[in-house]
This record gives sequence, C-alpha cells and structure tokens, in this order.
Amino acid sequence: MKPRILVVDDEPEIVDLVVTILRRDGWKVDVAEGGRSGLERVRAARYDLIVSDFRMPDGDGEAFYRAAVEVQPELMRHFLFMTGDTANPIAWQFLQDARITVIEKPFSPDALRAAIARLGS
Repeated sequence: MKPRILVVDDEPEIVDLVVTILRRDGWKVDVAEGGRSGLERVRAARYDLIVSDFRMPDGDGEAFYRAAVEVQPELMRHFLFMTGDTANPIAWQFLQDARITVIEKPFSPDALRAAIARLGS
C-alpha cells in the first residue's frame, strides 16, 4: 500500500510542483486548498504525512496543525510546513516550540525530499 500524503496550499504552482514530486516518489497524494478543506480531509481519511503552507487565506497553519493532530494525534511528528513568511517571529516561535519541520519557499525538489526524509516517512 502506498503511503498517503495530504498537500494543503492555495498556490496552484506550488501544489503542481509538490504533487508531481511526491507522485514520482510513490506517494498517494490528496490535495486541499486551505486549512478548512484540509481538516475535512483529515477527518475523512488517514494520512502518513501532511505537507502544508503556513499562511493561507482559509485559516492559518497553526490552527490547521492543532485541529489536525487533535483528529489524528500520530500526525504530530508527520507534519511539514512550507512557508515564505520568514519575518513573523510569532509563527517561527510556534514552529520551533512544536518541533515542526519547515522548508522555506522557494525550495528545490531535493529540499522537499530531504525534509520528508527527516520526518522518517
């Protein structure tokens, strides 16, 4: 059975890049455009990993993370955030405190793969 991943991002070009890389690497990929639709997917299916934008118009990454791990606690260490929001100290504090893996946009396919490998997935 292929590992299942949820990609949550509202930028079509990022989604296309991430989905292409992950499918080539053998993942079964689902996509959600924002935190609310991502949470609906987490409630409906089991995921091995979530790759999510941190800043979305449909809910922020912190709220999505907290709600998702409440539904599926095992996701706590299987969450990867992608962000271009490098100037927000409050967001970075949350990410550090929760020990969540983060890659900064723009990123290369190899950087995405390396971040996923660090999660042990």
